[in-house]
Amino acid sequence: MEVTKFGQFLVNNDVVTDAMVLEALVRQEKSQENISRIAIAKRYLTVKQVLSIYNEQADSCDSFTAMAKKLGYLTESEIAQLQTLQQQSRPRLGEILVDMGVMDHKTLDLMLKKFNALGLHAGYSEVS
Repeated sequence: MEVTKFGQFLVNNDVVTDAMVLEALVRQEKSQENISRIAIAKRYLTVKQVLSIYNEQADSCDSFTAMAKKLGYLTESEIAQLQTLQQQSRPRLGEILVDMGVMDHKTLDLMLKKFNALGLHAGYSEVS
């Protein structure tokens, strides 16, 4: 079965345009909590360790989490937990589209019901 993202579903149903979804995705990404802040707040890392990771990362192509693992600060399990927390900090795409004024709550609720009824998603979370 083909998986369809909620944003593409909205475009396919002429509720919003590609450009609107792209703008909402950019806003979603910007409003997501930074993983280093989550790591500090959850006490997986200290501020000193975060600064060390950023310092090492400056001369590398590694992501923050890859560098943290390479330096021995985080395990795969801790990284997975932090990524889950980061994902949960993201506002939902539909709510961003409502905030942008391109869709109202009534339309969002209707489209979510249709989307869920079609079963086009895999573990739907209305992220994109």
